[in-house]
Amino acid sequence: MRIVAVIAAFVLLLFTVVLEVVFITGGVRMHRRFGNHLKGVWLQLCAAAFVILFVGFAVLLYRYRGAFWLLEPPGALLVVYLYGIFIFFFVFDRSERSRSASVPTDCDYIIVLGAGLVDGRRVTRLLADRVDKGIEVYEANGRRPFFIMSGGQGRDEKVTEAEAMREYALGRGVPDEQILKEERSTSTRENLQFSRQLMESRGGGSSVFVTNEFHCYRTSYLARRQRFDVKPVASITVDYSFPGNLAREFLVVFKLHARILAVLLLAWLVLSLAFG
Repeated sequence: MRIVAVIAAFVLLLFTVVLEVVFITGGVRMHRRFGNHLKGVWLQLCAAAFVILFVGFAVLLYRYRGAFWLLEPPGALLVVYLYGIFIFFFVFDRSERSRSASVPTDCDYIIVLGAGLVDGRRVTRLLADRVDKGIEVYEANGRRPFFIMSGGQGRDEKVTEAEAMREYALGRGVPDEQILKEERSTSTRENLQFSRQLMESRGGGSSVFVTNEFHCYRTSYLARRQRFDVKPVASITVDYSFPGNLAREFLVVFKLHARILAVLLLAWLVLSLAFG
């Protein structure tokens, strides 16, 4: 049994170190490409710091409780709660991305969700990918749908995200009369809410939202909460930014389900103490 515990601890720590390398490598590549101002760099490095803390905690448990820490309440609680929930999130996220892989051909509106800007006025690679995917949907629908560029103006931004996306789309050949701007939103929830209001003010119609793969699960969840019938379409995320963004989505979704997860945590703690 001790051998099993040692092997399990080694595999867990090895997996954690691999995550650490992925997070740090991605953060460094983003830093070299975009500079310090990009929030994703710090997000990715913070995610790496979290993994370091986990490794430190695991080492302390091993030092003071021995190789069986994985089989005892504190270690089992840590592993199941953190890694277990992350795995469930990853499975649901993959499922949502599979659903959003196809390009629909029956929409009236294409909602493109905003994101941070470069130098406060230009779209990032991530945001450009969203608009490009929206243009792909636009072309597949006979250049008929209207774009809704959805995104307000952040504190460090000189124009709204909607305006930056509009300028980018114009440069890609989209006619100005096919572009609508929603410039009030400051969150994904508001992106959906205000875009829906804009659609309804024009008589409504069928719609899709375009965002990056890692963002589809949360956006679809929020749309269902608002009873907003909108289909997801995913744009591809560059490899070096995906781990950090996935970690961010995990934390945000974790917060959305905080009450349910708190109950699960309490239940697991009681069972661990009762049968540990």
